[in-house]
Amino acid sequence: MNQFLSYKIVIEKRARKVLTDLPKSESKKIVLKLQSLVSTESDQFDIKKLQGYEDLYRLRVGSYRVIFVVITAQKELFVVAIGHRREIYDIAKRMKF
Repeated sequence: MNQFLSYKIVIEKRARKVLTDLPKSESKKIVLKLQSLVSTESDQFDIKKLQGYEDLYRLRVGSYRVIFVVITAQKELFVVAIGHRREIYDIAKRMKF
């Protein structure tokens, strides 16, 4: 059972900028994966909780990673960063949560 079913997706301004700057094919994959994450019953998503953070997770979409915070009380997935796998974890370390 998908634990994020019927959650709302909120994309932070910097993450939205990265998403629009990506090649159209990659950004479309990421958007479709996020939409299916909150709308389908499947558990076929590559999601892992990031170590050292309370509610920070990453979603794998090909070579890209989507870093998001789960806000359970409001049923929201707050996307804080999107980037290539070789740089996204350094970006996440610099962010304050």
